[in-house]
Amino acid sequence: MAATTAALSSRVTFRAAPVRGAKAVSSKATARAAPLRNVTTRASIADLPKENKDCKVLVVGGTGYIGKFVVRELCAQGYDVTAFVRDKSGIGGKTDASGAKSLFPDASVKFGSVGDCDSIRANAFDDTKYDVVVSCLASRTGGIKDSWDIDYQATKNVLDVARENNAKHFVLLSAICVQKPLLTFQAAKLKFEEDLQACGDISHSIVRPTAFFKSLAGQVESVQKGGPYVMFGDGQLASCKPISERDLAKYMVR
Repeated sequence: MAATTAALSSRVTFRAAPVRGAKAVSSKATARAAPLRNVTTRASIADLPKENKDCKVLVVGGTGYIGKFVVRELCAQGYDVTAFVRDKSGIGGKTDASGAKSLFPDASVKFGSVGDCDSIRANAFDDTKYDVVVSCLASRTGGIKDSWDIDYQATKNVLDVARENNAKHFVLLSAICVQKPLLTFQAAKLKFEEDLQACGDISHSIVRPTAFFKSLAGQVESVQKGGPYVMFGDGQLASCKPISERDLAKYMVR
């Protein structure tokens, strides 16, 4: 686990933490998020249900690459899980409603848009009070508009509605590369991290994983087909300790 922890965290103030029972995972941010109306202060996760089956967890971005592993791991550990997804999700919108439900036979699946707070309120939260919200949202393209729309604004929409509904804990899947932000999606993720840390009414975990095994496996497959091996500089510039998707999901949920 020590090796896994090192791979997951880019600095000591950000540590992957369990869904429940964790100590504070980050230092206070100097910026302050705009307060929400009628929000009950819940700065601790000590009052989460003691039994996993009694803990209601909402996952957004559940049909994404890592999101699938997270939803399945939560279900395997006995949490009461709901995945909030689009009617047409996955790459190119190829996964329809029935396909999304078939992905998660042990979870509830609700449909709507994370880009719309009203949709989140009406379709994700409706009459359900969640203890924990897990965001695995990530922009597809990493482009300027997509990054700010998804990595920042859509994720913030979910956080805002979670706070309105007195959720106790928010788990954010970020990325280790935000420690040296050069690209728009990294700046967008960092901006949301700052907003999340500034919230005094909900506890949080920020997980910054390194590269996934898929990143390396994709290279091997390409080389086997006669393609070139892509290397940056002398090979040390982008060196990392990759982590398996299943291990990452287990670490986020444990």
